[in-house]
Amino acid sequence: MIFGMQSAYPRIYLGGKAGISRSSIVQKMDLDYRSGWSVGWNLAAMADVPVSERFSLRPELALISQGGSFLGGDGVAYIWEHDVDAYAIQPTFHIAYSFPILDVKMTVYAGPALTFQLSSKLQSKVLVQEDVPQMEQSVRSFDFAGSGGISVEYRGAFFSITTVSGLLDRRRLPVEGEGKVLQNNLTFSLGYFFR
Repeated sequence: MIFGMQSAYPRIYLGGKAGISRSSIVQKMDLDYRSGWSVGWNLAAMADVPVSERFSLRPELALISQGGSFLGGDGVAYIWEHDVDAYAIQPTFHIAYSFPILDVKMTVYAGPALTFQLSSKLQSKVLVQEDVPQMEQSVRSFDFAGSGGISVEYRGAFFSITTVSGLLDRRRLPVEGEGKVLQNNLTFSLGYFFR
């Protein structure tokens, strides 16, 4: 009876990963999109909690660096370029679907992500009217995002590609006549699950 009760509870597999990312800020300008990017990184602790033969829950807690650049100003008399460099904690809650191909375990996953900024630096420089002094501002400290990706696992070791697309404007105060400024990260990671 005790053995039967133990098998009714899902087993939790712990793991970790490290990766490098293309971190970008996407801005809608008129009918087009502009993306200013930088190189970021990601360190994460994660778990795999099977709920059926193919489906599992994959919560993740990551320390990330992210950034990018976007434009501001009236587009005629003055144009600012804003560069963002930030560090954040990012909990993510994925639902994963796995299937075997020979000895390899393929997994696709998706879910929501939250970003809590630990520190950030926004540097601004003027591209038009060079006599305007440089200024520093700050960006929003919280973001809500959609996340998804794919991983290939062999004997616990895996390679993953994950995208996180922010849904909230990175600026604290919206600027009239300017579109949202959104944070996107595309991360390539290597990791291991202790199975």
